[in-house]
Amino acid sequence: MKIISIGPAYPLRGGIARFNESLSLSLQDEGHQVDIISYRFQYPSALFPGKSQFATEGSPPAGLAIESLIHSLSPLSWKQVALELIKRKPDLVIIHYWMPFFAPAMGFICRRLKKFSDIPVILLAHNLIPHETQPGTV
Repeated sequence: MKIISIGPAYPLRGGIARFNESLSLSLQDEGHQVDIISYRFQYPSALFPGKSQFATEGSPPAGLAIESLIHSLSPLSWKQVALELIKRKPDLVIIHYWMPFFAPAMGFICRRLKKFSDIPVILLAHNLIPHETQPGTV
């Protein structure tokens, strides 16, 4: 099965990025072809609770194709990612969701996939109860 996982990955740091990479490697171990589409711009600094969004050490996990394509504030990049997904025709898309800030981008991509393809999409929700209080959360 050809799978594309959409979510943070190296060089971005954090638990969700590591989870995405680990899940993708596990799926590859099961015989699936997995690519990751990550973010080239994730958070404005005002929304990021830490010092840096990027890993300061290490290297990308061996054997994973990671492309940093999504700019969280650019609808043009959302459209380009949706078109790229439709062009590649994966058997499955997995979208990692963890905070409302990313809902417009992920919602746009999902709507385009639904309208212009029959690619199934799975939403994998992380941190349903957020670590920090933010607009749009409980």
